[in-house]
Amino acid sequence: MAESEGPGFGTTLSLNGGLEIDPASPSAGTIGNPALGYRLEGRVDLAEFGGTGFVSGYFEDHEAGFTSPDLDVTVAQTAWGLDGEVGVTDRLALTFGTDSFEDALDKTRTDGRIGAVYDISDTWAVEVELAHTDRTIPGSAEAEDNGTRTDLGARLTWTRDADLSLWVFGQATLDRAGGLGQNDRLGAGVSARLGEALTFTGEASAGSLGAAGKAELAWQPNARSTYTLGYRLDPLRFDDSTTVTGKDRGTILLGAQSRINDRWSYTTEQSYSAFGSEPALTRAYGVDYTPSDSWTYALGLVTGETTESDGTTVDRRGLSFGVKYSGGDDYRAGVRAEFLTEDSNNPARAQDRETLLFSGYFERKTSDDWRLIGNFDAVLSEADTDNLRDGRYVEARLGYAYRPVKNDRLNALFSYTYLYDLPGADQVNVDGDANGPRQRSHILNLAVSYDLNQQFTLGAKYGFRFREEAPRGSDDFTSSVAHLAVLRLDYHVVHNWDILAETRAMAFPTTNATDFGALIGLYREVGDTFRVGGGYSWGGVSDDLRSLE
Repeated sequence: MAESEGPGFGTTLSLNGGLEIDPASPSAGTIGNPALGYRLEGRVDLAEFGGTGFVSGYFEDHEAGFTSPDLDVTVAQTAWGLDGEVGVTDRLALTFGTDSFEDALDKTRTDGRIGAVYDISDTWAVEVELAHTDRTIPGSAEAEDNGTRTDLGARLTWTRDADLSLWVFGQATLDRAGGLGQNDRLGAGVSARLGEALTFTGEASAGSLGAAGKAELAWQPNARSTYTLGYRLDPLRFDDSTTVTGKDRGTILLGAQSRINDRWSYTTEQSYSAFGSEPALTRAYGVDYTPSDSWTYALGLVTGETTESDGTTVDRRGLSFGVKYSGGDDYRAGVRAEFLTEDSNNPARAQDRETLLFSGYFERKTSDDWRLIGNFDAVLSEADTDNLRDGRYVEARLGYAYRPVKNDRLNALFSYTYLYDLPGADQVNVDGDANGPRQRSHILNLAVSYDLNQQFTLGAKYGFRFREEAPRGSDDFTSSVAHLAVLRLDYHVVHNWDILAETRAMAFPTTNATDFGALIGLYREVGDTFRVGGGYSWGGVSDDLRSLE
C-alpha cells in the first residue's frame, strides 16, 4: 500500500535525467492532492499439495493522481489477474492466465490465455496456446483501441543436448472484430555451441506487425573472460513512443567482461540504436581493482549522443570513481562520485549542464556496545543560463549508537543531520513541493528505547532543529527553531505481532505555537531487521524534522 502526493515521480519527458521537464508531458500527480494505491498478490506452489506447478494472482487499485516510477494514473483504475501452470502427467502441463483492467472512464481491457506444454520425447517438445483480447476505449480515434481478437500460437522445440537446440514457432489470428488488426507471425530460432569457447543464440520472425529478431554471439576463451556481439529488433518499440518517425532498424550491442587476474577486471559495452528519427550511441567502460580482501576500487566512463525528433542533439559524458573498504565487523566505509556534462545544440529544449553526484558511508565499531555511523549524499547541478535552473541537495548525517551486547534491553541513538535542499525548478523538494524554497537545516536527534519486560517496550525521542529558509533565487534567509518530543509504547501481542501507540508534540518558539499528534499501529516482525505493518495518525505532526511545515 502506498500514497503519493505531487508530480515527483510521474511519467515525464526529460533530456537530462529529470532536472528539467518537457512542459508538454506533465505528470498526473498534483501538489496537495494525495492519491492512494494498493496491490495484493499471492502465489501457491502446488508441490505443497502433492502436485506440480503453481498458481498466482494479483489485485491492484489506484486513485486518480497516483504516481510512482512505474505508474502515472490520471483516472481511478482497477486491475486483477491470474497466472498458472499445472502438471497433469510427467510429460503434460496445462498453462493459463488472465489480466483484466478498467478505469473510471470506462476504458477496459481483458486478456486471457490457455495452453499446454507436452514433452513428446526426451528431445522433442511442443507448446500450444490460445489467446483472446477484448479492448474498449470510448471516444478513441485510434482503431486498435477498440475490438476483440483471438490468436492461436504454437512452438516446436528439438533439443539434441545442452549444446544444440532448434525451434520453430508461429501464431495466427482466428477471429477479430472492431479495429484490431491481424497478428500473424512465423519464425525460427537456434541455440548452438559452435566450439569450445563460442556459442550462438538467434531468433528471427516476420508477421503482421513487422520483422523481429535477436541474435547474440558469445566467445568465452576462459572462465575469466566473455565477449559478446548482439543485435535486437522489436516491432513493438514504436508503440512505446509518440514522437519517433521513420523506421526502426534495431540496436547493435558489443560488450566484454574480463577478469585479468585476482586484482584487476574490466567491463565495456557499446550500443547503437537506429531508432528512426531518434538514434542514440552509447559507450560505457568500467575497471575494478581489488588489491586485497578489504579494498575495492572502481572507475567508470560513459559517453553518449542522443538525437530527438525535432533535431535536438545532446552529448553526454560521465566519469565515476568509487572505493570500498571492509574491515570485518569493526569497520566499513565506501564513497562513490560521478561527474556528468551535457551539451545541447538547442537551448530551447535543454541547456548545457554540469552535475556532480557524491555518496558515502562509514560505520565504526568503537567497542562491543558503541558504534559510530555516518553517511553523506550530494547532488550539485549547474545550468549555463541562470541560477533558477540550478539544483542542489546535500545531506550529511553523523550518529553514535549504543547497543549493549550483554544486556540489550536499552538501545540509544544520538545523531546530527545537516540538510541543504534547493530542488531543480522542475523537481520537488523533501516535502514534494514544486519550485520550493531552499533551506539549510541543522538537526539533532536523541532516541532511546527500553524493554520494560517481555511484553512492553517504552521509547522516547527528542529532536531539535535550526533552519534557515529563503525563496528561490534570493539570499534573504529567515531562521526558525523547532523542538520535537515523542513518547512511544510497543506491546508484544503474540509471536511476531506488535501494537504501538505514539504521541508527538512539536513546539515553535519563534511563533509561540505547539502542535500535537498521535499514532496507533500494528506491525509484524519479519526476521531481525525488517518490520511491516500499518497504522493511523492524527494531528499531522511528522517525526521527520527535515520537512517544511
